[in-house]
Amino acid sequence: MQAGLKAAQAQCPPGQRLALAGPKDFDALAAISAEAAAFVGLDVFGLQDAAFFASIRERGAVILQILRHDIPEGYSVVGPAAQMAGLFAGEDDKGLLFGTALRAGLRGQGWQRRMIRLRCAALFAAGFGGAKAFVSPWNHASLTNLLGDGFAVVSHDFSYYQRHRFIVERPAKGWGALGAGETQALTLPPDGDLEDHRHLLASGWRGMDMARPQMLYRR
Repeated sequence: MQAGLKAAQAQCPPGQRLALAGPKDFDALAAISAEAAAFVGLDVFGLQDAAFFASIRERGAVILQILRHDIPEGYSVVGPAAQMAGLFAGEDDKGLLFGTALRAGLRGQGWQRRMIRLRCAALFAAGFGGAKAFVSPWNHASLTNLLGDGFAVVSHDFSYYQRHRFIVERPAKGWGALGAGETQALTLPPDGDLEDHRHLLASGWRGMDMARPQMLYRR
């Protein structure tokens, strides 16, 4: 992660940089989380407090804070999936991304996509065979970013956040090219409900792409 952090500094906008976060930073990060949750809604972004940051750090997570003029205004989390969430017990070869939270001053500057790429690169360089993440079915911006960077929707979960979440995954080697006859289009929520999505995912389909208001599926 340290090597990836140094490489990413060159991509930061002027006056902005990345730094590793520790316990002294957790209250500030919790305030950022609260602002992000208020902006997009709790159904889209789960609230994360100082206790959450302490817990995941003890389980191997790396917490990156985004500083603007040396003031924390965003953060992003990455770590081993099997240790960070019991839902992924046994998936020792996978890493887990928690969503990037930003204050208003950092939005619209490419940080969401930048942090997806940085964290995936760090995981794959460390030998992980894939990356996973939770994303709200109603967070079309995050779905667009994740699917655009090689992730696919592979399953649905309600247990972790007590809210509907798609689980997305990206293999280190990629999914491979789509073949003929391997796709099916469905209307994304909120235009449609989740039942058709859950049925397809349970039967082995993967959500590969979005062309609003549709999602492209592949077996």
